[in-house]
Amino acid sequence: MRITGTGLNFALDTTGLPAVIRNAVESLGPRGACGILGASGPDAEIVLNETHFMSAGRRLIGIVEGDSNPDVFIPMLIDLHRNGRFPFDKLVKFYSLDEINTAIHDSEIGAVIKPIVRMN
Repeated sequence: MRITGTGLNFALDTTGLPAVIRNAVESLGPRGACGILGASGPDAEIVLNETHFMSAGRRLIGIVEGDSNPDVFIPMLIDLHRNGRFPFDKLVKFYSLDEINTAIHDSEIGAVIKPIVRMN
């Protein structure tokens, strides 16, 4: 708010951490929207300042699979990747099953966006 004066139009959280989500929502200006792409656990709860949230029509949106049509979106992503325009390999990291705790830790601290655990 200090930087923009009125707040952001959009914020996007990829951490799933309640404190980060709260900060993202608090950074919104009037009618701003915050999208959430992850959750930190099945019992995680987000606590918001109700007055701030409601006073200017702010929105909090849970996003699952990009809210896309997978029959259209996945082939489009594959084409983008084939043409060198979507380097999804930079978003993932592979771990062996015995590294599962490292994969979880790396995901929790933001060292990796999408950990993939392979079974031997």
